[in-house]
Amino acid sequence: MPEDTAVNFILAGRLLGGVGAANAAIGFAYVAKAVSHDKQTQTNSLLSMMRIIGMASGPGANVFLSKIDFKVGSFQVDALNSVGLVLICINLFAMACIYFMLEEPKPYLEQQESFASEISLQSTTPDRLDVLKALFTPKILVPMLSIFALNMNFQIIETAFAPAASHALGWGPVQTSLVLGAISVIIFINMMIVFQLSARKVSDESLVIFGLVVAMIGYTSIYLFWEIDASVWHFIVPIVMGTSCFPFLGAPSRSVFTKQVDSDHALDAYHGTMQALLSMAASVGGFIAPSFVAYYCLRQPEEVEASSDGRELTEWSLVLPLLSFCALLGMIYIRLRQKTEEKQATEDVENAAEDTANEPSVPASEQTGLLENKLETQAKRCRGRRLDARAQSNRRLSACMMGISQPTLIGEDEK
Repeated sequence: MPEDTAVNFILAGRLLGGVGAANAAIGFAYVAKAVSHDKQTQTNSLLSMMRIIGMASGPGANVFLSKIDFKVGSFQVDALNSVGLVLICINLFAMACIYFMLEEPKPYLEQQESFASEISLQSTTPDRLDVLKALFTPKILVPMLSIFALNMNFQIIETAFAPAASHALGWGPVQTSLVLGAISVIIFINMMIVFQLSARKVSDESLVIFGLVVAMIGYTSIYLFWEIDASVWHFIVPIVMGTSCFPFLGAPSRSVFTKQVDSDHALDAYHGTMQALLSMAASVGGFIAPSFVAYYCLRQPEEVEASSDGRELTEWSLVLPLLSFCALLGMIYIRLRQKTEEKQATEDVENAAEDTANEPSVPASEQTGLLENKLETQAKRCRGRRLDARAQSNRRLSACMMGISQPTLIGEDEK
């Protein structure tokens, strides 16, 4: 095959791979629709852990594939095309598992009908103006800003670490690759921590707030400590702090976003679109950050040597922790507002109970009001996900096929 044709095929493959990566939004939309709120962070963390395991095991598979060299008829299988063949087989297997084992949740309208049997819920389709008004609210924009800041911050490590370490420490590709490879281990460990904290009912908002604080400290330290002739630890410690915040911002921010979408009637019917919009915010951050870091944040070696502070980065790099600070303020606002609403809901329940106790006994009739009418606002805000038994069984089975244990807790169904 001519060299130009081979390169064009590689570019086409990368393009198709990027298009196929959009299915992540569909996966998160399924989680938003099929998993209860209190388990979404754990589920999203498991999905992210599987991605990290794949990223870590992929390069290791090249050790075995590099020795492959045989023919199937006239088709030559070698170290160059065996990688693509393995990917084809893995994707076909994943497609088969999803098609046969992963049953779709109930359609949105059917869910609305089931909810309406327990609470009064408007089933009218909201107009576009209501959707736009709901979209541009802090409860939706703040999680998007958190995801955007997460990807922006990560790019300062990917883009600036290698040239900065090369100039300040004299490191080559081997040393920088070891450090960057260890990042996946740090992220995996912190994902396990987030999973356990979420299982112990730590709120998603608290996890995000902690992650934003760590991100602010870590990326401010990168600006302050990455200096010429600095020690190795001045480079390593800020990177460890900066990467440790990723699991606290990724899955919890998406869970916060999902709960806010689910609580808004105007957006509840557009979970797939909203999850795609959140993924797009993350992609935009990862797309514009490398150019921003390269042109505005990273200093050239002669600029570092001529500067009085000897820092490898300019003051523009402080824009990245500033984004985390803005997201932190927004998340604190959401948290405080959430506590206020919970307090108000509790007072409404207590007042409703007192009013009911003080009402004189009246024989029931067709005009008698239902006791639950005064609790409609709280019920709408706290409504859960409903799946039939087959969907739950198939979801558990598909998770078990991926090696994720699915323990059955006694009394869980009754709850």
